[in-house]
Amino acid sequence: RIVKGDALNPEDVQRVISGTDAVVSLLGQSKQTDPWLQTRAIQHIISAMQEEGLSRVVSLTHFGVSAPAEDEPGILDKLMRYSMRLFIPKVYQDGITHAQYLQAANLQWTIVRAPILTDEPQRGYYGIGAIGVNAGHQISRADLSTFLLTLLADEPYYQQLPVVSY
Repeated sequence: RIVKGDALNPEDVQRVISGTDAVVSLLGQSKQTDPWLQTRAIQHIISAMQEEGLSRVVSLTHFGVSAPAEDEPGILDKLMRYSMRLFIPKVYQDGITHAQYLQAANLQWTIVRAPILTDEPQRGYYGIGAIGVNAGHQISRADLSTFLLTLLADEPYYQQLPVVSY
């Protein structure tokens, strides 16, 4: 079903989540959106999930969110993070803060960190790793979508921040 709503409106979020088994959040900013879109929306999502008794949530965010225990960033990874902090600081911080809210929630969360997204056709394969460990710097939206859907049927990435890329 398609439900029109605003992720920044708690009543709309509640209405969308009601009657579902899991949540997949693919929110991201554009020039016209609230610079704290991910953070504000995930707060509404967590609240609605708790009210509905849901536990499974998959959320997409950017490559700048770190997982210090797993990541081994190389020079290019560090440069990409530095560039994000310099040129899009609110977007950069929004992804980090949204991840902190999810990590603090008592949910079965997975935060997928994506590098540069492309419109190329689906390849049918991708790697899963951490920044600097079995991770590249791009992935097609088609292959990313496939990975996100597998997370709803499988449990290997609960409470983890995998990077999916080529």
